[in-house]
Amino acid sequence: MNILFLGTSGVHQALIAANIYLKKPVTDFNSIPEFANVAVESSGFPIYVGEDKQGNQVYSLGAGDVEMAKKSIEDLRNVLGCSANDLIVKPVSVKGEKMLALLNHIPASLGGHLWHKLIPALILKNQLKTIYRDITQFV
Repeated sequence: MNILFLGTSGVHQALIAANIYLKKPVTDFNSIPEFANVAVESSGFPIYVGEDKQGNQVYSLGAGDVEMAKKSIEDLRNVLGCSANDLIVKPVSVKGEKMLALLNHIPASLGGHLWHKLIPALILKNQLKTIYRDITQFV
């Protein structure tokens, strides 16, 4: 089975949620591989985060409209003849998520490092309990 954590950004809250699900440490966001990596985010591909104890592959993906993307992915899954057991799509929502998605579009020449890493880290540090609670209920 595959588990896809879906957020407005695949390199912020969805990535943190996937790491929490896999019981990886998330106290230092900068130590999380691909955190705030704008190049990875703009590729549009799911980010492989790891495998859980049951052998399920875990991914993170960013989408502008999370609910629409979730429905589209689940509809495609059904069209392809896959079951809900083949792919679980878990939306991850936090306060400030639209801001996180917007920050990814600020060019590096305008202070991208500050906008891409530091500000999202501040936003997500305040939302970490919410993400933990959401993932705990998911499991």
